[in-house]
Amino acid sequence: MLKKIKANTIDWVSAYIFFQFGLSNYRSRNFPGSLLNNSKAIRLKPDFTFAYFNRGLAKFDISDFQGAIEDYLKAVELKPNFEEAINALKSL
Repeated sequence: MLKKIKANTIDWVSAYIFFQFGLSNYRSRNFPGSLLNNSKAIRLKPDFTFAYFNRGLAKFDISDFQGAIEDYLKAVELKPNFEEAINALKSL
């Protein structure tokens, strides 16, 4: 049981680190890096709402509008009152 708890904690911490890298990539307009790091975060933590949203932002900026919609929808599915994701969907 303790090993499982430690593994889950490590996955969460690793996912958060990848998410932060993805956010930094996005802010510096490195959209491929943002996509890669947010995808790694999602792989480790499939319910990471903000990683889906940030990956959607990067997809939008490289004109992958269908991919952006899918990520925004997933973010809203995970967090139904996620205003930023709802507004992003409305703008498409």
